[in-house]
Amino acid sequence: MDERIKPILVTGATGSTGSALVKRDVPVRVMVRRKADVRRVDATPESVVVADFDDSASLAAAVHGIGRVYLVTPSSEKADTQQNRFAEIAAKAGVEQLVKLSQLAADEASPVRFLRWHGAVERRIRALGIGFT
Repeated sequence: MDERIKPILVTGATGSTGSALVKRDVPVRVMVRRKADVRRVDATPESVVVADFDDSASLAAAVHGIGRVYLVTPSSEKADTQQNRFAEIAAKAGVEQLVKLSQLAADEASPVRFLRWHGAVERRIRALGIGFT
């Protein structure tokens, strides 16, 4: 593998979508929320970082030297705050591309709060000027 290629940070690596990405033949750094989760991912221990979506310093360490990110957070009332924080830290760190797992029909005007939150996060990511999907 080319050492000059920046790794992809995979959040949600213990979940169904993130774990599928870890198995690809590309350099990855895997983010888990708890030290105990390290053994739950199919990755070498040196490619795993423990970080918390509520801890900016741990997120900054997780994205250091990263080229692209796959972002998924737990579905909770804090998801929009956590995803916005993460996106801002990633943009500041020079991450080139952020792939955010969103929801179909995400829209800030939606009567469904999770769809509103996803729409708001998508808008924030676009405003940061970082590449996004």
